[in-house]
Amino acid sequence: MAPAATPTMLLLAAAVVASIHAAGAVPFYADTCSLYIQSNTACSRNPFQKYEHTTFDECCAHCTQNTQCFAMTHHTDGNCFLSLASGYTPTPQKGTTCATRQPKPPPPAPSGLDPRLDCALRVLALEYGTNIANVVPKAKEFLFEALQLEQGCNMTLGQAEAHVAKTQPRRQHPRQLHSVLPTAQLDYYVDPEHGSDANSGKSASAAFKTVAKAAQTIEISDPSLRQPTTVHLLAGHHVLTETLALDRRHSGTRSAPVVFQGAAGTTAADVVVTGAVPLTGLAWQRDPKGYYSAKVSVPVKSLYAGNQRQFLARWPNGNPETYCPRDLHGGKCTGYAQAGNQVTKGTSKGSTIAPTNVQVFAANNGTLIAEGIMYPFDKQYNFSIAVPESWNVRKKTWTKFIANQGGDLSRFDLNTTFAFWDTTVPTSMYYRKEQMSKNKWSKPQEALLHIYQSEYWGSWVFRLSGVDEGKGTFSFSEGGFQESRGGSIGGTGGRGLAQDYFVENVFEELDAPREFYYSSSDSELYWYPANASVAPADAQLTAPSLDKLLVVAGTSPSNAAQYITIQGITFQGASPTYMKASEPTSGGDWAVHRGAAVMFENATNITLQHSRIANNEGNGLILSRYVRSALVTECELFNIGETPIVLLGAADLMDGRSGTQPVHNTITHNYVHNWGIWNRQAGGYFEGLARQNDVSFNVFHDGPRAGANFNDGFGGGLVFKGNLLFNVVQDTGEHGSTNSWDRQPMLYNDDQGVTRIAPLTRQIVYNFVFRNSFRGPTSNKWALDKDDGSSEYYEANNVLLYGAIKDRDGLDRMAANNLLLFPDKMPFPDTTNTKMAMNFQVNGLGHDAFVNNTVITMTGYIYQCTAASIKDNSTRPITANNTFITPNMTSLPFQESSCETANSFSDWQAAGNDAGSKQSSQGLTFEQIIDMARAWLIWQ
Repeated sequence: MAPAATPTMLLLAAAVVASIHAAGAVPFYADTCSLYIQSNTACSRNPFQKYEHTTFDECCAHCTQNTQCFAMTHHTDGNCFLSLASGYTPTPQKGTTCATRQPKPPPPAPSGLDPRLDCALRVLALEYGTNIANVVPKAKEFLFEALQLEQGCNMTLGQAEAHVAKTQPRRQHPRQLHSVLPTAQLDYYVDPEHGSDANSGKSASAAFKTVAKAAQTIEISDPSLRQPTTVHLLAGHHVLTETLALDRRHSGTRSAPVVFQGAAGTTAADVVVTGAVPLTGLAWQRDPKGYYSAKVSVPVKSLYAGNQRQFLARWPNGNPETYCPRDLHGGKCTGYAQAGNQVTKGTSKGSTIAPTNVQVFAANNGTLIAEGIMYPFDKQYNFSIAVPESWNVRKKTWTKFIANQGGDLSRFDLNTTFAFWDTTVPTSMYYRKEQMSKNKWSKPQEALLHIYQSEYWGSWVFRLSGVDEGKGTFSFSEGGFQESRGGSIGGTGGRGLAQDYFVENVFEELDAPREFYYSSSDSELYWYPANASVAPADAQLTAPSLDKLLVVAGTSPSNAAQYITIQGITFQGASPTYMKASEPTSGGDWAVHRGAAVMFENATNITLQHSRIANNEGNGLILSRYVRSALVTECELFNIGETPIVLLGAADLMDGRSGTQPVHNTITHNYVHNWGIWNRQAGGYFEGLARQNDVSFNVFHDGPRAGANFNDGFGGGLVFKGNLLFNVVQDTGEHGSTNSWDRQPMLYNDDQGVTRIAPLTRQIVYNFVFRNSFRGPTSNKWALDKDDGSSEYYEANNVLLYGAIKDRDGLDRMAANNLLLFPDKMPFPDTTNTKMAMNFQVNGLGHDAFVNNTVITMTGYIYQCTAASIKDNSTRPITANNTFITPNMTSLPFQESSCETANSFSDWQAAGNDAGSKQSSQGLTFEQIIDMARAWLIWQ
């Protein structure tokens, strides 16, 4: 049962609502304002002054308090830029005009609902998210912006903070590390500004200059001989010339760990380990067209101005940092062109790598339940394995392990995992001549084309080999490996909408702020600044040059890196990886690059705490292959080009018994936001071939696809608990806030060494999930989406907003004691037209349950069944002891679709469904609904 509400909980909603009323007509604020200070005609302009981690009001205050500030710009990443000038006299206008920011129209409240309810739910999410991420600087401010409380609810941060401050006491102390951290016996210091690698490194005044020198100094052959060792990184940018690699030689023990940390008195923002090379001392030349150019000594694959990403010169000038719901607006998204009407397809199919040589039988009754492939191929394998009762009959789908290679599948990295989907991608596409750029491209073979997959399930990137202006085609030399399902290009795609695309790395398209182009033939960098008043020498330009910043890895599981702690450090400036090979992982739809800014592999008891992984162009953090008992806690991961957190194991075809997977790791109390810039099939958290990990009390918001994706059923045992998810699936279609598949039967050994095939139960519990995005319409279809074959799930005690639960052709899924609030409503147009609370699809439903749930809905539309009837008791899911509430309406008939020929709730029950369930037309105030939601959550 849900926890009882405390008096504090019961009082909160009323206080929230009262303050919303009291706020009155607070103006809606845009992102920029000018103070219009009258200045001398002879005034000279100086570089921007920059502040990080600010709110809009803080940024505006910086400007009003600076006598040389005549304008300011505030970005959603918290960066504040002041335009400065000298030689003028401030006027009385100064300090008053920040309140005259241009209004934005508020987003609508869900139709038919009290708009105060939606705002109170946002404040509850702000409180809950702040409680989770309370040690992350500015988390409250970023959450406030992402929940759009100012634009949608006329609330200021101060008003919202008044409610957040009334929450229960929050954690104020770090979580327990895997290592016992005694006073270090060996201390080394690294000072990137004043240090020297010729120093001893044993004091701040005799510090090394590079982290690499410190790592080399602490190497030992046997970790058991280790004394407690700490490497203190002083404030500044620690620029890496090569990846920082820590292995067995840098390892410690539980009582004598090795710690790399920010020095005393610093925060993670002060200590930056980066792979971005500063571009300083360049001889810049200004071109009349508005851009600058200079010779550089390093290749420029990617470019940042301060913490702001710059873009390769592109056509059209769409911003990949923004999202557009493709199911609704595909073909109309600002800054994108659309594929031509003629369709192109791939033609080279692959083939299976070997005939089936594995059969798996249920030990209870001898039934053949799965087949597959193992090495060596000339041997036959038969397994008799104990399975849950429901597995004693072979599933109707997804019971044969599949491995393909050859043909178009050569686009993938198949060294670790073969392809489940035998898919193709085109080698060319038609463009619309009437849309095409009028510029002549001199080097089309350098250009990269970003386009959405035909079903809008993700995105592809192709390198061009040429442009045929007569035919109106682009031809490709490589690419299309950024997701697994493949498809076609052109026509109306698979969703009835033209595929959006843009082309980058074209010199002739250098025509917009934040664009750059690097000419490899003469090492010339061209850059178009965001503001003409900023001189390139003052723009803090850096070029990310390493795709991995930190790798903690032993050579094998038996020679693992161990007991290394990283804390109080920012890792940023990793270069793009979207054109590096990806793996088609384990039967899911996703393809993943096995790499990240921070990487753990063949490692145990590694801790990453109080750190930031930010402004990186590939994945943020990956736990690869054998990783045990890692702890990632109280970190912020944001502005990530692909997926922030990846857990990715390996197996020998269907044989995962080697243990080369992430197991028993903990990801907790982290703040993860703004990801998927270059790969639209990117979730906040991804796991494939991993088992029994704990992902609890994290915040995930602002991404193009799922907040969390469980790519296969391997091993199971995941605990996904107490997380907050919103503003996800903002750019792709047919997906859920959480999403899973289980298409490949796989063998694994449990912790006792027993071979199993059925995954251990995944627990998706106590989460706070919004199906909608507060930024606008979304194509998110489900709050909890268990797709093809997903089996062994326990989804309980979740609070689900504006969204439903889906079960599709798997086994043993129970949804229990969840609170589903208005699954029939969305604050913006719903591109999916999803109205029900529980969706049963295809088959296997006889082993599913929807029990003890509370559903509050305006329509009374509860169940939907597709492609299957539940009239037969063998396929009928258990539905019982649920409560269905339709607030503020006197009567409303119970409705359902495709499940039974029942016209009312009593008919539904008479057919054998929902024993003990109740339907109520009790009118609930929104205060009561908030109290209910608040009491349902657990607070840590």
